[in-house]
Amino acid sequence: MLKSKPPKNNKPKNPYARAKWLALVAMAGLAILLNIVLRDWIASLHLAVVVVFTVVTLVLGVHSLIVAIVKRSGRNGEDPGGSGDGPGGPGGPEGPGPLPADPQRADPLGHQDDFGLAA
Repeated sequence: MLKSKPPKNNKPKNPYARAKWLALVAMAGLAILLNIVLRDWIASLHLAVVVVFTVVTLVLGVHSLIVAIVKRSGRNGEDPGGSGDGPGGPGGPEGPGPLPADPQRADPLGHQDDFGLAA
């Protein structure tokens, strides 16, 4: 009796591989289209690289901005750096926040020494 092989997983091992290939295909396609208009392969290729790089950079920037806005709005009114009136502040339901660190133990290695420059 013959055993059947399990189906192969054709997903790329690198999660960014699909995006890299998409960017390369977009650059090649845009370079071909620009070559038809400009009739200069080098200029078309350079312009395609710049345009695709700019689009990818803008998309990643907008995505991170949207994620930051969603995380900030998803805190349900908490304001950790605010006046303390919210649920996470000193007067909130969790009680007072952590006590301030001992100034003598805050920097045990002396990284914040001013070396006598700030009088």
